[in-house]
Amino acid sequence: MDAFLAFCHTHRWIPEIATLARTVKAWRKEIICGVVSGISNAKAKG
Repeated sequence: MDAFLAFCHTHRWIPEIATLARTVKAWRKEIICGVVSGISNAKAKG
């Protein structure tokens, strides 16, 4: 996660990457919990 956010910081002049970085930072805890636990709602979403 830190490497990804460092990449985003390096390329922050690209609007889409800046937006993605803000979203990932806001959801960081939830993303890490989902990856570590392996729990997903993918089956419910189709």
